Amino acid sequence: MRIRLKAIGAIAQIHPSVEEFPDTAEFAAVHLHILRKLNLPDNQPLWCYVGNAFVPPMDTKLAVLDGMSSSKDILTVTYSQVEAFG
Repeated sequence: MRIRLKAIGAIAQIHPSVEEFPDTAEFAAVHLHILRKLNLPDNQPLWCYVGNAFVPPMDTKLAVLDGMSSSKDILTVTYSQVEAFG
């Protein structure tokens, strides 16, 4: 599954912005991937949203989230070090 990673606010943008993950991976894998790409500790607070709309549970399979983004065939995940919505 292709996932587009987009920064919100002052946090750095990850390049390349589109990454491949297995459909069977959990959302926690995306969260951890972002932390590691940004050289942040695993326990660093990080808010990750699907389509700027909601924070899925970390154990949600990526296949379940497929189709919940406006971009065809790409799931958009935005991330921020502070709560951006809600």
